[in-house]
Amino acid sequence: MRKNNSQKITFLYLLAILSSGLFYSYATTWLIVEDLATVFLILFLSSIIDMFVFFDVTFFKKVSKVSSRNLTLISIVFLIATLIFSNSNSLLFLVILYVFCTLSFSFHLLSFEQELLRTKNNIRSGLINITLLRNFSKIIGFAIGAWIYKMQLQEYIFILLISFLFFLFINIQPEVEQSQKKISIKALKGKVYIFVLSLLGTTAVFWIPLFVAELTEKKLLNLSSIVFTLPGIVSVAYLNLISREKFDISLMAKNKLHILFLICFGILNFIEAYLIIRIILFSFIVALGISISVEVRSRFMNVNNHIDTKVTLQTYTLISAVSLLIFTLLSIYFNEFPFYLLGLNVVASLIILTHRKEFI
Repeated sequence: MRKNNSQKITFLYLLAILSSGLFYSYATTWLIVEDLATVFLILFLSSIIDMFVFFDVTFFKKVSKVSSRNLTLISIVFLIATLIFSNSNSLLFLVILYVFCTLSFSFHLLSFEQELLRTKNNIRSGLINITLLRNFSKIIGFAIGAWIYKMQLQEYIFILLISFLFFLFINIQPEVEQSQKKISIKALKGKVYIFVLSLLGTTAVFWIPLFVAELTEKKLLNLSSIVFTLPGIVSVAYLNLISREKFDISLMAKNKLHILFLICFGILNFIEAYLIIRIILFSFIVALGISISVEVRSRFMNVNNHIDTKVTLQTYTLISAVSLLIFTLLSIYFNEFPFYLLGLNVVASLIILTHRKEFI
């Protein structure tokens, strides 16, 4: 019975990520094609949403106290009401729809992640499993989302409705004891891990919209699915090898390769090398960055095992959200900032190399 429940949660977790990734790529591509706002708007909104989720889980405890089934029902009612009363294809409609649905997906994912981690005795193994599932679903979601950008927002609501209807098949109740805990940010240990995690992973989210915009300028938008999916394919392939313990290299070796690839990627973009070469190298950078992040996150969770798992999971999301929010604002005003981000990722890897005792 427990095994069947675990399989059900795994399936719904995959579906939630697929739906979230699908909406992200659809909204990003739609925004670039319509040219209604900055290409980083969806990224900016995602950062705000992640911050809200963290503070609700940690302090407010309002949405996070709602059972997954009740949250699903609220989402379905909202989508049906939107479908009935709205007949708009505007930027404002996209923003409202994206914010609400992404919030709902985030809380569902958090509940599913916590349940999945309980099935694993080893934190690193659990995180690899979660990351593998997340990237696998993102590949599919991103690929489809980049192709269906011509779909009207009203039509897209039906896809969202189907996703939420599946979530009705399970009901995860919030834990009363955890909801009563008072969490202090000061209680978190390993500040060096937080700093490194705030820098890692920023490359992918900023360069994907830039690649899509470049393809749009060259009238090659039909190839945008490659930009969304290739990094995921490479990441899943590598994580799959790690999870099966068939192939892996040391954390220090990963960081040395990461630095080398980042420098090469920066040079190739500076000289405007063939786009496909840059995308391929970019995919390996993303895979290495994800692998390094998994190692750092597992150490961060181990040193903070005195804190609720849901909070430590969401702390990583908050770290990413705050750094992305700051970097997004800088990118809007400074066109060259994505290049500086490559340098910041190099700094993150250098910190790991110079503080190896804390990371091994």
